[in-house]
Amino acid sequence: MCPGRLRCVRDVTLADVAVCAPLGGTCCLDGDNDGYGQGVGCMGPDCDDADPARTGAAMELCNNVDDDCDGVVDEELSRACSTACGAGTERCARGAWSGCTARLPTTEVCSNMMDDDCDGMTDEGCTRAATAAASPPPASPGRPSGHRRSARGEATVRDHPALLAKLDGVGAG
Repeated sequence: MCPGRLRCVRDVTLADVAVCAPLGGTCCLDGDNDGYGQGVGCMGPDCDDADPARTGAAMELCNNVDDDCDGVVDEELSRACSTACGAGTERCARGAWSGCTARLPTTEVCSNMMDDDCDGMTDEGCTRAATAAASPPPASPGRPSGHRRSARGEATVRDHPALLAKLDGVGAG
């Protein structure tokens, strides 16, 4: 039984429960004035009548709160992320974004023909000496394999005994 100018009606938003409503009007008990609450004329039930941001129409945020009032916190939230190496995806877990799937930069590795540190250059900082130490240089045409060169890469006289003998005779007399 409803008092005064109220009548008893069934509210389908409250699982078809009988409530008292004003005659010819609406009656939504809404503590935070967001339009969600209990009674006839409410847009739906409110899971937190003290917080107007939490309603059945709210978008779920990564904040460890059930923003959309569906009983699940931070469900299936993901967003794009990136590193210097490219794009990826990260997921929300317990109110924090984590687990970006984008590759992370690493120390440059010589001779792998990859941009390991993701700076746009491949195998930079690698020296020829480091590469040459790993394998002997190929023989030049007309020179035997293992032919030595000076620090500047030139053949030395010491490497040619016949030429050295001729030079020893020059200026001797």
